[in-house]
Amino acid sequence: CIENSAPFLGLFATHPPLPERIKAILPEWNGEFVRATPKTKTSSRQPARPRPPMPAPWQAAAAVIAATPQNVVDSIGQLSAADMENAARLREAMPPELLELLRDPAGAQAAIFGLLISGDESAEDAVLTKLPDDQTLHAARQIAAHAGSWHSTHAIALIDLAIPALRRLTPDEYHRFTGMLDALIASDQQIDLFEFMLQRVLRRHLDRWFRVVSPAKQRFRSFQQLLPELEALLSAVSGAGARTPQQATEALSAGQTILAEHGVYLTLQPRPASLDEVGAALEKFDAATPLLKKQLLMTCAAVASRVALSWSSCRRLTL
Repeated sequence: CIENSAPFLGLFATHPPLPERIKAILPEWNGEFVRATPKTKTSSRQPARPRPPMPAPWQAAAAVIAATPQNVVDSIGQLSAADMENAARLREAMPPELLELLRDPAGAQAAIFGLLISGDESAEDAVLTKLPDDQTLHAARQIAAHAGSWHSTHAIALIDLAIPALRRLTPDEYHRFTGMLDALIASDQQIDLFEFMLQRVLRRHLDRWFRVVSPAKQRFRSFQQLLPELEALLSAVSGAGARTPQQATEALSAGQTILAEHGVYLTLQPRPASLDEVGAALEKFDAATPLLKKQLLMTCAAVASRVALSWSSCRRLTL
């Protein structure tokens, strides 16, 4: 209980003043408090234990395979303690200088450009020389020098960390940024799945923020309206990660099982799927109902759980 010394606070007191309570217990008390000198004690706290090492990519893949498609979909947007721990590890693995860079709009642009620099300097230099200053170009080159050895989770984390700073661009700066982004991706005359993903993620988050596009209106309520698009997406997922045609067939079979649960009976065969098809299919599914999108995610999760998707395998799927 905290003693109330101010008179009007006594209205809310639940006990008599402290001296009165002491007198009731020790009638001989003279009313004076003795000031005690605190003793210096050594801390008994144990030093913080280091975090256990981050699971290797194949361990993370095993955890995904063990999960059901329903569990994967239900976990979207839900942060567990394990998710927070993994996010902390990813952040700790990044140099402080990089984290500081990502807080600045110019630095965030440089980081994104660095992820796209592949080494074809003759084609890329024509785009990079349009950067507003040499410092941004230097930062992009530094990011590129380190990004080649990163696991894909680190590259995706960098994209997520860059988005808040990119939202602080002016509309004119954003227009210039997206123009350079598209030009840099197209500089080698092809686009791989990682570049495609990066472009889609950034444009989806930022185009609506800057009101470049409006949310799509719902037009599709059934897979029957989007069968060619569904086939293209599932073929792309299985083709990007499957090591053999048999593995691709097994992955598509897992997708067929999920579709059958929703009354869709479709025979899927492994076939090449270009990113043009994937892009067009995603545009169509953007206008699907939330329920249909959830069913699509479950189907894609079932297919992806049977193949080994990696950054290098994503790089093999090009236009």
